[in-house]
Amino acid sequence: MHAWSDRFTVIAPDYPGFGNSDPLGEDGELELSLADFAEVLIAFLDAINVKCVPAYGFHTGAGMAVAMADCSPAHISAVYANGYCILTEQEQADILAGYLPPFEKHWDGSHLIWVWTRNRDQLIFFPWFDRREEARIERTIPPPEVLQDWAMELLRADDHYRVGYRAAFRYPGDVPLRTLQTPAIITATETDVLGAYLSRVTEPADAVTARIGGSMGDNLAEAADFFLRHPGSAVPPAPATLPVAGRFWNRTVKYEHGCVRVRCRLDADSRPVLIVHEAAGACETVAALAAELGETRSVITLDLPGHGETDALPDGVSFMDACAAAISAVLDALYVDVADACGFGEGALVLADFVRRHPGRLSGLYAAGLPELSAHEAAALAERFAPAIEPQWHGGHLLEYWHVARNRTLFSPWFEQTDAASLSGDPHTDADEIHQRALALMKSVAVLPRAARELFTYPLVGVAEVPDVPVQRAAAPLATDILDFFAGASDD
Repeated sequence: MHAWSDRFTVIAPDYPGFGNSDPLGEDGELELSLADFAEVLIAFLDAINVKCVPAYGFHTGAGMAVAMADCSPAHISAVYANGYCILTEQEQADILAGYLPPFEKHWDGSHLIWVWTRNRDQLIFFPWFDRREEARIERTIPPPEVLQDWAMELLRADDHYRVGYRAAFRYPGDVPLRTLQTPAIITATETDVLGAYLSRVTEPADAVTARIGGSMGDNLAEAADFFLRHPGSAVPPAPATLPVAGRFWNRTVKYEHGCVRVRCRLDADSRPVLIVHEAAGACETVAALAAELGETRSVITLDLPGHGETDALPDGVSFMDACAAAISAVLDALYVDVADACGFGEGALVLADFVRRHPGRLSGLYAAGLPELSAHEAAALAERFAPAIEPQWHGGHLLEYWHVARNRTLFSPWFEQTDAASLSGDPHTDADEIHQRALALMKSVAVLPRAARELFTYPLVGVAEVPDVPVQRAAAPLATDILDFFAGASDD
């Protein structure tokens, strides 16, 4: 995208069920086709008022690009399919039998090691579960930082990864090439394991060229030149994201340091509740409360700067300054003058700071799970709250993320594993919940040292002294208590 941005407007949607896009079908549904995905991507082009575009795809994306052109030739001006899969019935059966085990969370975090090893083996064998010499791939393993990025994409997809892969492997790749009306180059690099399948392209349409290419750089250069000859239509300004009635929906809001990911539901005719997650959290870590409150109230959640899917925070920018700017931009973008507010843990500090900078924008503050810390404890957290975790080639760092996230539900502070530091009440060690916290930690690890220093040097007692705003501190966020508090604050 960066390499082509000086010549094209480049658009890269997340497939349904991948990245931040909502899935197709019901939970656990596997029998979606590549045509189903293609129809949604065509509908996406219509939604952003793009009439016709060239489409580039790599591996699974190569099949997707062809499927889009086959689905709606008028929308796709050219296709460059780099690494195209055409399986025999037996190969398809063998791959579907072993390629797509369910992604199940385990209490010990071992599923994270499975993700790492599966992704790494995908670069060593094809298919990844076939560990015979004949299945070896000739390539250099990328550094662990790159493997971490790839692992994060599978983690974002969760168990839905099986739906997309299954659709790609079941696609009858040779069939659409016989009738394709769109100019298309079907290719693979000289070292691509999928290059062997190009010999299976039989009787291609006149618009289709199928051949082995050179290096990845050669293919990308050829694709760019090909697209310049088949440019499609002009791209209009992107329209605003529209709400989805009756459910939570995603949008992105620009602010002075980048883009903020927002997830909200605004059906109720009431003052919205703004929920701000804890440090190392994300929209997903407050999703259960948001869903409960969303049954009767409009609800806004967001990923704080450097957290979740919000852009990384530039060097030299204060975390608290950025949080205040981000929240202000989100309320403005949603046309919210005043909101009720609930902060999880350190999120309450972010909200207390926000209301001091922007008096009148919050009507009340419910601070849930904010610890009462001595000066010594706060100083320790400022230095030790954010673990220094670096990606390791073997993936062991993922277990460190898991156990930090798990410890945060058992001890306060998480790094003091003593009886005195044990949290009271039923431990929150459900594997799905810990998984969401570990994933949020992975996404926020770069900003956490800066955020912790600012959060834990913030005057904690000040949360109870926000001028002109009712404040309620509580050990846990209970929806009924929150609603009662805001009802009382409204009456006052």
